[in-house]
Amino acid sequence: MGLLAAASASFNPVGPLGASVIAGALVVLIAFLIGANERRHWGGRPPTPQEYLHGKRKMTRVQYSTAQWSQMVLVGVGVAMVLGIAMLAVGLSSS
Repeated sequence: MGLLAAASASFNPVGPLGASVIAGALVVLIAFLIGANERRHWGGRPPTPQEYLHGKRKMTRVQYSTAQWSQMVLVGVGVAMVLGIAMLAVGLSSS
């Protein structure tokens, strides 16, 4: 029982949690860039539902939905990246 308590006391989940936050933020950033590519094709605006359904340019639902995202997604990704890096640094420094 003492070995289990010592092992659990030394385990710090902040580092792996920070790494997973960073990975999640990178996934959202990549999805935003896919949507930005679609907006660039449509002249800087997201396609309308009619253009999505009946247009000659075929895109997936992910491309269509991420094309609707605003620039505030980048702010959220930036905040998540900073928090993830801080959590990873705390986790690495405490081990």
